[in-house]
Amino acid sequence: MTESVRGKSVNAAVPEPGDFSRPDAHTVSMGDSAVVAGGAGFLGSHLCERLLEDGYEVICVDNFGSGT
Repeated sequence: MTESVRGKSVNAAVPEPGDFSRPDAHTVSMGDSAVVAGGAGFLGSHLCERLLEDGYEVICVDNFGSGT
């Protein structure tokens, strides 16, 4: 796909929403990392797991301040 960014032509591989079947749709380079705030909660923990599966280094930050 070719898009125009600030007047310049750019080739971009843009996956369709939810398209995780293409390996290039979410390729991670060495050194890619993510910080997940609230990583101990339901959504945060699932996000951490997905990022780890995709090859990210994940740092989870949570103060356990809310919840049951």
